[in-house]
Amino acid sequence: MTDIWNWVSARVRLRVFGVASLIAFAMSYYVAVTGDVLRTTVTPLGIVSLQLAGTPENAQIMYAAWGRTGMDAARFNITIDFLYLVSYGIAVSIGCSLASGWWARRSVRMAALGPLASILVLVAAACDAAENLVMLQGMQEVGNPLWPMLAKLFAFVKFALLPLGLLYLMTGAFTRIGTRNRPQPVAPPQ
Repeated sequence: MTDIWNWVSARVRLRVFGVASLIAFAMSYYVAVTGDVLRTTVTPLGIVSLQLAGTPENAQIMYAAWGRTGMDAARFNITIDFLYLVSYGIAVSIGCSLASGWWARRSVRMAALGPLASILVLVAAACDAAENLVMLQGMQEVGNPLWPMLAKLFAFVKFALLPLGLLYLMTGAFTRIGTRNRPQPVAPPQ
């Protein structure tokens, strides 16, 4: 499988990875802070509780717990999540591409997984975007069983794929650190 990021040099990929990672970390913090108001006894996971509601009845219970102010906060949180998913999608996808190169020093098989991991992360980010759209639509069409069901489906796919990409990236980074600090063989004196 061909790496979707191979048209960008490794040096540029590393820089984009760094910038996108910083933006993703900042956005992660901002999404958490703005979404903190959504954590209630009914929705202990905040917006994630809504993502996993699955039925219009469960979603309506959450809407009632949030009230008008909470619903406005949920819409805002979902809207800014679009920026977050772009930043983490790019960061982790490019990171998987870089990790493939790092893995190449140790394992050809693991290196071959990089392009797939890179694509799966982008699929996860696309599922996050679709999940956001259906949650917003579900807030408009309260009672429609399609929207909570779709949000849960997209959330499951996202939560299944994204950790795989993160795991690949992290193990690749540890591999790079391990091979970077390894002493180089010294030629015997002649």
